[in-house]
Amino acid sequence: MFSSRRRSFSHLFIVVLAAFVFCSVAYAEFPEFEYHLIDKVGSRMGQTSLVDVDKDGDLDWIAGCNGGTIWWFEYKGPDSWVRHLLGQKTPTDVGGTAFDVDGDGWVDQVSGAAWYRNTAKPREQEFIKYPNAVIERSHDIVSADIDGDGKIDILAMSDRSGLFWYKIPADPTRTWIEHRIGGPVHGGSTQRAQPTSMAMVMSTWFAQISGSRISMEKGLNGQSTKTSTSASRRPGFH
Repeated sequence: MFSSRRRSFSHLFIVVLAAFVFCSVAYAEFPEFEYHLIDKVGSRMGQTSLVDVDKDGDLDWIAGCNGGTIWWFEYKGPDSWVRHLLGQKTPTDVGGTAFDVDGDGWVDQVSGAAWYRNTAKPREQEFIKYPNAVIERSHDIVSADIDGDGKIDILAMSDRSGLFWYKIPADPTRTWIEHRIGGPVHGGSTQRAQPTSMAMVMSTWFAQISGSRISMEKGLNGQSTKTSTSASRRPGFH
């Protein structure tokens, strides 16, 4: 009987000790952050990305004003950033994303209804603007492989015109192919890791249920309705 009580006490001690160790590790691993100022510029900012704009091996910062100027900030150190003009009069709200649009190895910028091509001399030259990208006044823009063909597509959302994804042609200066997913929503957007599924992070979500002709399932407050996207070519600004 004494041996049984001793074993029970030992088991209880081990459980308590494990809980203490877990809590201690959890608190110990909680990160501490330091504040570093990049710049004081602009207003109503968005279109942000952390990417290597100048191909020097470290990450730079991109940010721009709602419908205004966009800059990239060259990283020199945590408290040392050099501001460079990327583009002007961005036709977007706060939606923007940076990646290599034209496949030349240099990071470009997509901001609403225009994309900006990196000239390979980003410290010296403003990016070249092409007004043939996604919906104007985009609230959110995400780059992802939507249709699973191994190439980057664009997911764009606006609380004015709706939710769309775009196929970028081999020549990105030509019209991007637009597919409508759903109606106007306001919030943030994301794409899951699998190329065959996609979701909006908000009370309304869309799940991809077909791979070839991109059909979507919309969920809202526990309900779901199936819809199919339609493809069209953008003649220019919406």
